Amino acid sequence: MNPSHERPALAEKPVEVSSGKVRLRGIVPVLLASFDPSDESLIFEDIGRQMAFLKASGIRGVALPMFGTEGYKLDDGERQEMIEHAVAAANGEMAVVGNVLNAGARNAGFWASRYAQLGVDAISFPLPRATGCNESDLLDFARRVCDSVDLPILIQDWNPGGATIDEKFCVALKTHCENFSYVKLEEPFSLPKIRRIVEETGGNVQCFDGWGALRAMQALEAGVVGLMPGPSMADVLALMFEAHTEGNWEKAMAIYESCLAQMVTALQGNLEFFIIMEKYLAWRRGLIQSKAVRSPSVRLDPELRKFGERICDRTLARLLEVQKSISGAMAMTH
Repeated sequence: MNPSHERPALAEKPVEVSSGKVRLRGIVPVLLASFDPSDESLIFEDIGRQMAFLKASGIRGVALPMFGTEGYKLDDGERQEMIEHAVAAANGEMAVVGNVLNAGARNAGFWASRYAQLGVDAISFPLPRATGCNESDLLDFARRVCDSVDLPILIQDWNPGGATIDEKFCVALKTHCENFSYVKLEEPFSLPKIRRIVEETGGNVQCFDGWGALRAMQALEAGVVGLMPGPSMADVLALMFEAHTEGNWEKAMAIYESCLAQMVTALQGNLEFFIIMEKYLAWRRGLIQSKAVRSPSVRLDPELRKFGERICDRTLARLLEVQKSISGAMAMTH
């Protein structure tokens, strides 16, 4: 889709604002960090490039710098500058979720407050699982970060060593922190837990799904209010979300299937392989000027790299077919 050809916003607004607070819904892509291959410096203009494409696709919210942004390879100054560029590019027309990647509660609270001052609409942060702390300590960490700002909070939990937080954790945190509003669990078979979180909090904590949107259709059936994929297929995933919202399961599944080969291939390796695949497809679609990843990263053997690129190229063709098909159907109804 050409970013200059803006299509109407989705039937259910991806972002709504009431009483000065943002309400996140729909597709909220995690922006990519674009690096100059000569020195690995950030190409900041590609933030605006990605956001223009997403806005033209009816998407009204973005998140950065998250794991998918290679945020763990950025210093605090680079993260802040990315936030500044995103807020400027949003120009009040898109919600910006500022993600805090500092593991220490004091530093995390400081940067959450700083991002709020820069104009983000919501704050997200991952729980510091690498520290090995217990659930009580994780709850204390979350409370301190939530208390540092007066913005909606999204908590991401990726726990490679075990289960993610549950409904009891969410109820306890919501009792103390009214601004705790969303949770994104990176855990296989977490869909029943998603239902329990929504039920036990009376709908006051809503769930997003990540993991490259691989579980998108299952997650939507479980009641998530949105997805946080990368930007490379976000426009087509927005069409899937719209179809599901309208109750057209068959159409939503058909759109989902057009993205599935890319998702399955990218997510069979580690996070770095997912980012490599995501960047290649985004680069092919003109969202970023460089597909370089910042070192250190995985070294792909030529055969695997060629296979990954072939999958991306095939996915691109499928995405274009989906867009052409939907555009044709829309023309026939007018």
